[in-house]
Amino acid sequence: MTDIPLGIDISKEEFVASRPDSLRESFPNAPEQFEQFEAWLDAHDLELDRLHVCMETTGTYSLPLAAWLVDQGVRVSVVNPSRIQGFAQGEMQRNKTDMADARLIAHFCRVHEPDEWTPEDEVWRELKQLTRRVLQLKRMKTQETNRLQTPAGSEACEASQQAHIEFIDQQIERIWQRIDALIASHEKLQQPLEWLESIPGLGRQSSIILMAEIQDIERFASAKKLAAYAGVTPENRQSGTWSAPASMSKRGSARLRQALYMPAMTAKRYNPIVSSFCERLEERGKDSMAVVGAAMHKLIRLVYGVWSNEEPFDPEYAA
Repeated sequence: MTDIPLGIDISKEEFVASRPDSLRESFPNAPEQFEQFEAWLDAHDLELDRLHVCMETTGTYSLPLAAWLVDQGVRVSVVNPSRIQGFAQGEMQRNKTDMADARLIAHFCRVHEPDEWTPEDEVWRELKQLTRRVLQLKRMKTQETNRLQTPAGSEACEASQQAHIEFIDQQIERIWQRIDALIASHEKLQQPLEWLESIPGLGRQSSIILMAEIQDIERFASAKKLAAYAGVTPENRQSGTWSAPASMSKRGSARLRQALYMPAMTAKRYNPIVSSFCERLEERGKDSMAVVGAAMHKLIRLVYGVWSNEEPFDPEYAA
């Protein structure tokens, strides 16, 4: 029996559910009121085990509903918004409303049948939330440090800024302590961390952040797919006799790319596989930013290699 596609356009306060036809309705985006949505489905003979619900990735807004639907036995797909945007351009959609977007997502679901989504493991989700909070606090500290370096002309303001920086440092330390405790209490986090830390260029904290963003390595069938998820694969542009130098696609996780940048800079100097690769690129005349991007690409492939093969880094592997 064919699945019934249902598109959902979701925001903080509400979500709109729509079939590819004219059947659609809006509901509060609150877990305690999801029963209203279930009642609407029942009223229109939309059986839960026949539905294929599709929605865009919207962070914390979409996760409660997606997880609730999975618990009800519904097939759910959570897709990158750029895929929906590209589909809308192909369909020449002119209207931009919640109702129109929900119907478009339903149509996308029927045409492309995207992969099924599974909820995050609770341990991995907590690790990701904690590491992302650390990065948020570091950005706040940078902002306050920059303000402190620009004299405000007021001793009270400068004292407040310095006190805030000290407070942020304390919060960062407390969260890292919570992260260490989480890893110590879960073996499935300990072993991958050992493998990643064995890669020259990756320290403990950068390895933990990469783990948190990648999560279960079995989500990715190959190193190429992981690199594409990170958005560090090369993007070629060519038309007729014209062509442009390949550049990083950046069609993927910005957080994962951010986590790769500084480790790649270190690996470029101290990792024998990455450094020799970068030297060859420099000899071919590649510019510095292209070499750094290539180092990020090589490093994420090494991460995939040690993690998926369940063994530490081997500097002789390339040979």
